[in-house]
Amino acid sequence: MLWITDAAFRHEPAYKKGFLGGIGIEFTLTKNIALEIDGLFLQKGSHYVYGYNKEGNIKHILDVISIPLLIKFKLLQGSSPYILDCLRLWIRVQEEANLILY
Repeated sequence: MLWITDAAFRHEPAYKKGFLGGIGIEFTLTKNIALEIDGLFLQKGSHYVYGYNKEGNIKHILDVISIPLLIKFKLLQGSSPYILDCLRLWIRVQEEANLILY
């Protein structure tokens, strides 16, 4: 982790595109309670240019598999409104941070 305390130090984030995709299935237990399980793949990253004269950069990549188990409490008949709660398992597939100095 990099901590910067000098006020003259600059960093500029450059945002990168990410990806989120997956599938899920819902099981109705009662007329007001349902369970849903999903399988998701999440890919994201960031790129920071930093320094007094932009002399370095940090690239960070994170790929995750997420398996949430959701419980849905329907307040009325039909699809909404409802209360949703979740237990989630995260599996870090890849995490990489590169510090490059110029």
